[in-house]
Amino acid sequence: MTKPLVLLSNDDGYRSDGIRAMASALREKFEVVICAPDSEQSASSHSLSLNRPLRIIKHGDGEFSVDGTPADSIYVALHEKSVLGRRPNLIVSGMNHGLNLGQDVFYSGTVAAAREGALQGYPSLAVSAHDRADLARAAADAVTLALSIVENHDGKPILLNANYPPHGTWEKIPCVSGRRHYTGGLVSRRDPRGRPYYWIGGDTVKHDVHVGTDTKAYDSGLVGITPLCLDLSAGADLPQIELLCSRLNA
Repeated sequence: MTKPLVLLSNDDGYRSDGIRAMASALREKFEVVICAPDSEQSASSHSLSLNRPLRIIKHGDGEFSVDGTPADSIYVALHEKSVLGRRPNLIVSGMNHGLNLGQDVFYSGTVAAAREGALQGYPSLAVSAHDRADLARAAADAVTLALSIVENHDGKPILLNANYPPHGTWEKIPCVSGRRHYTGGLVSRRDPRGRPYYWIGGDTVKHDVHVGTDTKAYDSGLVGITPLCLDLSAGADLPQIELLCSRLNA
Protein backbone atom coordinates (compact mmCIF):
# COMPACT_ATOMS: atom_id res chain seq x y z
CA MET A 1 0.00 0.00 0.00
CA THR A 2 1.33 3.42 -0.98
CA LYS A 3 2.09 5.69 1.94
CA PRO A 4 0.68 9.25 1.88
CA LEU A 5 3.24 11.81 0.70
CA VAL A 6 4.53 14.69 2.84
CA LEU A 7 6.45 17.64 1.45
CA LEU A 8 8.72 18.76 4.29
CA SER A 9 10.44 22.12 4.65
CA ASN A 10 11.58 24.57 7.34
CA ASP A 11 13.40 27.87 7.86
CA ASP A 12 16.47 26.52 9.68
CA GLY A 13 17.91 24.89 6.56
CA TYR A 14 17.82 21.38 5.15
CA ARG A 15 20.73 20.22 7.36
CA SER A 16 19.19 21.27 10.70
CA ASP A 17 18.56 18.81 13.52
CA GLY A 18 14.88 19.74 13.63
CA ILE A 19 14.07 18.81 10.04
CA ARG A 20 16.12 15.62 10.38
CA ALA A 21 14.14 14.58 13.45
CA MET A 22 10.88 15.45 11.72
CA ALA A 23 11.77 13.52 8.56
CA SER A 24 12.84 10.45 10.53
CA ALA A 25 9.60 10.39 12.50
CA LEU A 26 7.38 11.03 9.49
CA ARG A 27 8.92 8.18 7.49
CA GLU A 28 7.29 5.69 9.86
CA LYS A 29 3.90 6.56 8.34
CA PHE A 30 4.60 8.71 5.27
CA GLU A 31 6.72 8.96 2.19
CA VAL A 32 8.77 12.14 2.72
CA VAL A 33 10.32 14.57 0.26
CA ILE A 34 12.45 17.35 1.75
CA CYS A 35 12.72 20.67 -0.06
CA ALA A 36 14.13 23.33 2.25
CA PRO A 37 16.42 26.37 2.20
CA ASP A 38 20.15 25.72 1.85
CA SER A 39 20.87 28.02 4.82
CA GLU A 40 19.07 29.46 7.83
CA GLN A 41 16.20 31.78 6.92
CA SER A 42 14.66 32.49 10.32
CA ALA A 43 12.26 35.46 10.44
CA SER A 44 12.24 35.68 6.64
CA SER A 45 8.43 35.69 6.74
CA HIS A 46 6.69 35.06 3.39
CA SER A 47 9.35 36.54 1.15
CA LEU A 48 9.56 35.22 -2.43
CA SER A 49 12.69 35.71 -4.52
CA LEU A 50 11.36 37.50 -7.61
CA ASN A 51 14.49 39.43 -8.63
CA ARG A 52 17.02 36.64 -9.04
CA PRO A 53 17.12 33.04 -10.28
CA LEU A 54 16.77 30.14 -7.86
CA ARG A 55 18.82 26.96 -7.91
CA ILE A 56 17.78 23.50 -6.70
CA ILE A 57 20.38 21.00 -5.54
CA LYS A 58 19.52 17.32 -5.10
CA HIS A 59 21.33 15.77 -2.14
CA GLY A 60 19.91 12.28 -2.37
CA ASP A 61 16.69 10.40 -2.93
CA GLY A 62 13.84 12.72 -1.96
CA GLU A 63 16.06 15.48 -0.60
CA PHE A 64 16.51 18.91 -2.17
CA SER A 65 17.73 22.34 -1.12
CA VAL A 66 16.89 25.73 -2.61
CA ASP A 67 19.07 28.83 -2.37
CA GLY A 68 16.10 30.91 -1.33
CA THR A 69 13.47 31.41 1.34
CA PRO A 70 11.15 28.86 2.96
CA ALA A 71 8.26 30.07 0.79
CA ASP A 72 10.53 29.76 -2.27
CA SER A 73 11.26 26.15 -1.33
CA ILE A 74 7.59 25.16 -1.19
CA TYR A 75 6.71 27.10 -4.33
CA VAL A 76 9.54 25.52 -6.30
CA ALA A 77 8.79 22.01 -5.03
CA LEU A 78 5.13 22.25 -6.04
CA HIS A 79 5.92 23.52 -9.53
CA GLU A 80 9.12 21.68 -10.50
CA LYS A 81 8.22 18.16 -11.64
CA SER A 82 11.61 16.69 -10.74
CA VAL A 83 11.02 17.30 -7.01
CA LEU A 84 7.68 15.58 -6.38
CA GLY A 85 6.54 12.56 -8.32
CA ARG A 86 2.92 13.03 -7.27
CA ARG A 87 0.63 15.41 -5.46
CA PRO A 88 1.49 15.60 -1.73
CA ASN A 89 -1.15 14.73 0.82
CA LEU A 90 0.25 17.17 3.36
CA ILE A 91 2.85 19.91 3.70
CA VAL A 92 4.79 20.09 6.97
CA SER A 93 7.20 22.83 7.99
CA GLY A 94 9.51 22.12 10.94
CA MET A 95 10.51 20.96 13.44
CA ASN A 96 11.51 24.58 14.06
CA HIS A 97 14.22 25.41 16.60
CA GLY A 98 12.31 27.80 18.85
CA LEU A 99 8.70 28.84 19.21
CA ASN A 100 6.25 30.47 16.83
CA LEU A 101 3.58 31.83 19.15
CA GLY A 102 1.29 34.84 18.91
CA GLN A 103 2.46 37.51 16.47
CA ASP A 104 5.57 35.44 15.68
CA VAL A 105 3.54 33.85 12.88
CA PHE A 106 3.83 37.09 10.88
CA TYR A 107 7.65 36.92 10.96
CA SER A 108 8.23 33.19 10.90
CA GLY A 109 9.73 31.52 7.86
CA THR A 110 8.56 28.20 9.26
CA VAL A 111 4.94 29.32 9.24
CA ALA A 112 5.41 30.96 5.84
CA ALA A 113 6.50 27.66 4.26
CA ALA A 114 3.33 26.00 5.53
CA ARG A 115 1.26 29.05 4.54
CA GLU A 116 2.60 28.87 0.98
CA GLY A 117 1.44 25.27 0.82
CA ALA A 118 -2.01 26.24 2.06
CA LEU A 119 -2.20 29.11 -0.42
CA GLN A 120 -1.44 26.57 -3.14
CA GLY A 121 -4.42 24.52 -1.95
CA TYR A 122 -2.89 21.90 0.38
CA PRO A 123 -3.46 21.02 4.03
CA SER A 124 -0.42 22.40 5.82
CA LEU A 125 1.12 22.21 9.28
CA ALA A 126 3.83 24.33 10.92
CA VAL A 127 5.51 22.69 13.92
CA SER A 128 7.87 24.34 16.40
CA ALA A 129 9.50 23.30 19.67
CA HIS A 130 11.32 24.99 22.51
CA ASP A 131 15.09 24.53 22.34
CA ARG A 132 14.97 22.39 25.49
CA ALA A 133 12.20 20.10 24.22
CA ASP A 134 13.03 16.51 23.27
CA LEU A 135 13.17 16.86 19.47
CA ALA A 136 12.70 13.17 18.70
CA ARG A 137 9.73 12.90 21.07
CA ALA A 138 8.14 16.10 19.74
CA ALA A 139 8.58 14.96 16.13
CA ALA A 140 7.06 11.56 16.88
CA ASP A 141 4.12 13.24 18.60
CA ALA A 142 3.66 15.59 15.64
CA VAL A 143 3.31 12.59 13.33
CA THR A 144 0.07 11.67 15.08
CA LEU A 145 -1.18 15.17 14.37
CA ALA A 146 -0.09 14.91 10.73
CA LEU A 147 -1.91 11.58 10.33
CA SER A 148 -5.07 13.02 11.83
CA ILE A 149 -5.00 15.94 9.41
CA VAL A 150 -4.61 13.63 6.40
CA GLU A 151 -7.25 11.17 7.58
CA ASN A 152 -9.82 13.90 8.29
CA HIS A 153 -9.04 16.35 5.49
CA ASP A 154 -12.16 17.52 3.67
CA GLY A 155 -10.34 18.73 0.56
CA LYS A 156 -10.13 22.37 1.61
CA PRO A 157 -6.77 24.09 2.24
CA ILE A 158 -6.02 24.46 5.93
CA LEU A 159 -3.11 26.00 7.84
CA LEU A 160 -2.38 24.83 11.38
CA ASN A 161 0.34 26.00 13.76
CA ALA A 162 1.56 23.81 16.66
CA ASN A 163 4.11 24.55 19.40
CA TYR A 164 5.78 22.11 21.79
CA PRO A 165 6.88 23.36 25.24
CA PRO A 166 9.94 21.82 26.92
CA HIS A 167 7.84 20.10 29.60
CA GLY A 168 4.22 19.31 30.38
CA THR A 169 1.56 16.82 29.34
CA TRP A 170 1.56 17.90 25.69
CA GLU A 171 -2.20 17.52 25.65
CA LYS A 172 -3.57 19.09 22.46
CA ILE A 173 -5.99 22.00 22.72
CA PRO A 174 -7.49 24.34 20.09
CA CYS A 175 -6.23 27.92 20.40
CA VAL A 176 -6.32 31.39 18.99
CA SER A 177 -3.15 33.40 18.62
CA GLY A 178 -2.02 35.10 21.80
CA ARG A 179 0.43 37.91 22.32
CA ARG A 180 4.15 37.92 23.09
CA HIS A 181 5.62 41.06 24.66
CA TYR A 182 9.30 41.48 23.84
CA THR A 183 11.59 43.83 25.79
CA GLY A 184 14.85 45.37 24.69
CA GLY A 185 13.83 44.98 21.08
CA LEU A 186 16.66 47.08 19.62
CA VAL A 187 20.23 46.77 20.80
CA SER A 188 22.59 49.63 19.91
CA ARG A 189 26.37 49.18 19.64
CA ARG A 190 29.31 51.00 18.10
CA ASP A 191 31.90 49.47 15.81
CA PRO A 192 35.68 50.03 16.30
CA ARG A 193 35.43 53.25 14.27
CA GLY A 194 32.70 54.66 16.48
CA ARG A 195 29.87 54.22 14.01
CA PRO A 196 26.53 52.97 15.40
CA TYR A 197 24.99 49.65 14.42
CA TYR A 198 21.91 47.83 15.64
CA TRP A 199 20.62 44.34 16.38
CA ILE A 200 16.88 43.64 16.23
CA GLY A 201 15.59 41.24 18.86
CA GLY A 202 14.65 41.35 22.52
CA ASP A 203 16.34 39.37 25.26
CA THR A 204 13.22 38.63 27.34
CA VAL A 205 9.60 37.90 26.50
CA LYS A 206 6.33 37.81 28.45
CA HIS A 207 3.19 36.03 27.35
CA ASP A 208 -0.47 36.88 27.08
CA VAL A 209 -2.15 34.92 29.89
CA HIS A 210 -5.66 34.83 28.46
CA VAL A 211 -7.26 31.39 28.46
CA GLY A 212 -7.67 29.96 24.97
CA THR A 213 -4.53 31.50 23.50
CA ASP A 214 -1.50 29.61 22.20
CA THR A 215 0.73 31.51 24.64
CA LYS A 216 -1.37 30.38 27.61
CA ALA A 217 -1.36 26.81 26.31
CA TYR A 218 2.41 26.85 26.01
CA ASP A 219 2.88 28.22 29.53
CA SER A 220 0.60 25.43 30.80
CA GLY A 221 2.69 22.69 29.18
CA LEU A 222 0.11 22.02 26.48
CA VAL A 223 0.43 21.84 22.71
CA GLY A 224 -1.75 24.57 21.26
CA ILE A 225 -3.14 23.89 17.79
CA THR A 226 -3.95 27.21 16.13
CA PRO A 227 -5.83 27.48 12.81
CA LEU A 228 -4.43 30.45 10.90
CA CYS A 229 -6.53 32.46 8.46
CA LEU A 230 -5.51 32.64 4.82
CA ASP A 231 -7.87 35.61 4.39
CA LEU A 232 -6.34 38.40 6.44
CA SER A 233 -9.53 40.42 6.20
CA ALA A 234 -11.50 37.73 8.03
CA GLY A 235 -13.16 39.19 11.10
CA ALA A 236 -12.41 42.75 10.04
CA ASP A 237 -14.83 45.49 11.05
CA LEU A 238 -16.42 46.01 7.63
CA PRO A 239 -19.28 48.22 8.91
CA GLN A 240 -16.69 50.68 10.22
CA ILE A 241 -14.93 50.70 6.84
CA GLU A 242 -18.25 51.09 5.05
CA LEU A 243 -18.91 54.18 7.17
CA LEU A 244 -15.41 55.52 6.38
CA CYS A 245 -15.94 54.99 2.64
CA SER A 246 -19.36 56.63 2.69
CA ARG A 247 -17.82 59.72 4.31
CA LEU A 248 -14.98 59.78 1.79
CA ASN A 249 -17.43 59.43 -1.12
CA ALA A 250 -19.88 62.03 0.17
